[in-house]
Amino acid sequence: MFRFLLFGLTLAALAPRAARADAITITRSQYQLFRDYQDALQDEKVQKLKEKERLGAIARNFKVREKDLREAVALGTEQAGQVESAEGAALKAAFHGTPLDGRLGELRVDASKGHVVTYVQWFNADPALLDQEACLAAARAIAAAPLTGTVFLYAHAAGKKEQKVYSSLISAENAGRIKEDQIHDFAQTRYVRLFEKRQAGGANQ
Repeated sequence: MFRFLLFGLTLAALAPRAARADAITITRSQYQLFRDYQDALQDEKVQKLKEKERLGAIARNFKVREKDLREAVALGTEQAGQVESAEGAALKAAFHGTPLDGRLGELRVDASKGHVVTYVQWFNADPALLDQEACLAAARAIAAAPLTGTVFLYAHAAGKKEQKVYSSLISAENAGRIKEDQIHDFAQTRYVRLFEKRQAGGANQ
């Protein structure tokens, strides 16, 4: 019981989360729309249209306003190449001073598709804290990389890189529901239900 309380108190004393890079102003929905637009440009029917007609035709097909698509395309053209580096840097900074600091492995933002996936790996020394650590990892990841659609989480036993002890997925919407000051109370009850394909097990020996 003591270790759960300690985890909660530690979280309450943390510094504010790392802010998103100012250079990235495109929203998650705009980024998805931009990537969908890029895919649509490869369609044979679209390529047969005159260049000036393509954006309007795609907007009608997507059932969005041409103005909204044009804005998404403008922002995406300007910023898409910076998403992985900017949000990746924010992701790494987001864990400074947290209980996971110094125990992290892969931290990566994959923005190659419209549905952005962020990967967080850590090394676990106490299996009883896996759900709390996963909640913290998810909350910090979505705050640092808000274009993320899904966070992929996985943990290995401390000192045993080949021994995976946890894996799960969580949507951006569900990750945003996690309140850090409540993790120690609800990680294994309320919040655990927010994760998909959760697998936890294996003793750290």
